[in-house]
Amino acid sequence: MTRSVRLSHAGLPFRGLGGKVRRVFRFAAGPRAALSDIFTEVDRDLRAQRAEELWRRYGGLVIAAAVAIVLGTAAYVGWKEWERRKSIAAGDAFQAAAIAAERGDPSAAAAAAQALAGGAPSGYALLSRLAEAGWLAEQGRIDDAIQRYEALANSLSGEWEFRDLALISAAKLRLDRDPPATVLSVLEPLSAATAPYRFTARELRALAQLKAGDQAAARVSLQALADDLEAPSGVRARASELLQAIGG
Repeated sequence: MTRSVRLSHAGLPFRGLGGKVRRVFRFAAGPRAALSDIFTEVDRDLRAQRAEELWRRYGGLVIAAAVAIVLGTAAYVGWKEWERRKSIAAGDAFQAAAIAAERGDPSAAAAAAQALAGGAPSGYALLSRLAEAGWLAEQGRIDDAIQRYEALANSLSGEWEFRDLALISAAKLRLDRDPPATVLSVLEPLSAATAPYRFTARELRALAQLKAGDQAAARVSLQALADDLEAPSGVRARASELLQAIGG
């Protein structure tokens, strides 16, 4: 009597061969499917071997790079925190100097600003140097104030707004003591169409022209300011008042 035998994967005596057994039955079902399995496994093995070889050669470098990244990140975070604390301390010191000035002690304010300018972050250092010059002027130390303003302007190369502000502040102080022609020569480039403080410079130019006795030129300057819709309202109002005062 002949028994029919159903071959099954589970009933074979080589159960531990795993993928090889599956490929036998897959090949029986169709060579193309079996070859696809083989190529997939070969590709997987190659990737595994490649990864193992790369790790063997460069694993130490990967670990070193990871450590460097961690240390670099920690250093950067620490530096940012140090910068933050330094900025807060500078802000507190600048505020204390401003409060001293408001309380009528510009001497103490100027001394505090001078000390702050030496070690504060760049923004606070610039503000401190400007403030120190202003507080020196409040004490009547005009020559010292002019020297501080002009030294600050000469030390700046890219911060044009700070530079122009320092020069205009010095020119305003020079208006009461220097020949008008000297002040006008300083104000001329600061009055240009692209200059950040051109309206203040043009107002000072009109005052210098009045001091020089050139009322005709002063009227032209003041009228231009009064008519300029881009000029700040305060500048326009003062220009109109001066025009009326000189009979313009």
